[in-house]
Amino acid sequence: MRTKYTYLIALAFLGTLLAVMLQESNLSYVKKNHAHREAYGRILTADDASYLEPPINWVTKGTWKDGSRGNSSFVQRPPGYGILFLVGNFCFPSNPYFFLKWIQIIGCFFSIIIVFKLLILFELSRKWAYLGTAIFAFSPIFSSFLYHVITEGISPFLLLWSFYEWVLILRSKGNVYRWIGTNAFLILVRPQLLILIVLFMGYLLVKKQFKLALISSIILIPFALWMLRTYIHTGSFSLHPIYSENNYSYYRSPHHRMGELFKIWEFKSDRFHETMSLLQENESKENLDKAIGNVPLSYQNKVIDILSDYQQICSYQRKAMAQNDFSKLIKKERYFSKKVMNLQDGLIRSNLMDAYVYTPFNSASELFINSHLHLTLFQTKYRGDFWMEALRWTSLLLVLCSIITVFIISFLSKNVPIELWLICMGSVITILYLIFEQRLNEERYLTPILPIAFIAFIWFINALMKMSKNKNT
Repeated sequence: MRTKYTYLIALAFLGTLLAVMLQESNLSYVKKNHAHREAYGRILTADDASYLEPPINWVTKGTWKDGSRGNSSFVQRPPGYGILFLVGNFCFPSNPYFFLKWIQIIGCFFSIIIVFKLLILFELSRKWAYLGTAIFAFSPIFSSFLYHVITEGISPFLLLWSFYEWVLILRSKGNVYRWIGTNAFLILVRPQLLILIVLFMGYLLVKKQFKLALISSIILIPFALWMLRTYIHTGSFSLHPIYSENNYSYYRSPHHRMGELFKIWEFKSDRFHETMSLLQENESKENLDKAIGNVPLSYQNKVIDILSDYQQICSYQRKAMAQNDFSKLIKKERYFSKKVMNLQDGLIRSNLMDAYVYTPFNSASELFINSHLHLTLFQTKYRGDFWMEALRWTSLLLVLCSIITVFIISFLSKNVPIELWLICMGSVITILYLIFEQRLNEERYLTPILPIAFIAFIWFINALMKMSKNKNT
């Protein structure tokens, strides 16, 4: 028994060591060639401030909010990751980012162990379990964000841990309170994963395990309190409360309505934000023409007036921000937003295939047909090298096969472990939300469920091989 665990720990250590070595190499490369994207031993992103400023302000000013002005500043990001930063600030006040980095590295180590244990629980042989775990441990796609200060650095581990505890509970081997604590924190880090928790609790009700379902509902209390805070500050229960009429920024109702309009045809978030930035920058015809150029030809004549109107609204907003007074602008913004909604409704009715088929399909392609090799080293320095292209194609196939497997298993029930079926069904619902509702996605939004999808893929391949062997005997 000791030898068996020694092999697993060694594998987890080597996989984590490789991940750290890649991250350190990437950090050195970024520090040398893109110094503005590195600080305190971490890779910077545009989202860092919205995660870190609330806990920093809590420590220095006693208020949980980011650095922007307006109601959204109090609730723009869920508090889970900020709570981790607070712990880091308490333990290492001179550099709390050190704590976050090591928490994510430790999470990587235990993720490898959990993958092995889940494969064993799903009745794979130790040989298959080690093979699957080795692939997971040495694939860079599962450790891309260890040195980032965003939720993708920790949420994959939390979801794996949640799933592992869930399997143990259903098999009367787990600790329900440990599962409750893990999930209560998970949905404060990544609220979009709430659907998985709801599915698990729904299954308990179907199986008439009412006591366990009732105890498990404790999970929802911290999230409910956060949603209550969101409603108090913004008047909505949105999971993405970035818009408010009280915001002193462009993130007000006109921007929100433009985002909903663009979802009819747009599936690239960076192209949408580039278009909005052009219109926000100034009132020049040059910028308007560039913005129109980002719209498909079939829509350009239909939206040119609304893009011009938005450019004008942005001019008013710049003046309002300079004067610290939006009161005179709210009426114009509401009128504009209603105009956009009417245009959106008309375009959806006349372009049903775009709105409900082509754009979701393209959004899915952006998420699935992607290697998920996010390190700058891979994207720039080594791009085009033979080994890099081999890794890129291998990673793409691994991601694509894993996601396809999740969909296949979610439509099966016979001979599939119920725990695996439930997590696959929850993953499919999450993916459908991303491609049909959110649409303007970044590849990293898929990161938390990739380890789950990988486990499903390994189980499915193993099951197919067992079926083939049985038929031949």
